Amino acid sequence: MGKRTNSHGKRKSYKKAVFPTPDKGTAVQRKHKDTLFRFIFRDKNNLLQLYNALNQSDYRNPDELVITTLETT
Repeated sequence: MGKRTNSHGKRKSYKKAVFPTPDKGTAVQRKHKDTLFRFIFRDKNNLLQLYNALNQSDYRNPDELVITTLETT
């Protein structure tokens, strides 16, 4: 298998994604992830699209969605 090159024939360099973990002493910014998720999926059309993708279904009416949230204690 050959090495990947860009349009100029030079080899592409890829950086590995590094995710900080709590056990390494670095805090994970979960609040930002939660806020972004809520922002994107507060629109029922986006939420229905996510539901269909996760459940391999083909529902089409976003008004039939029943949103149930869990509260943290």
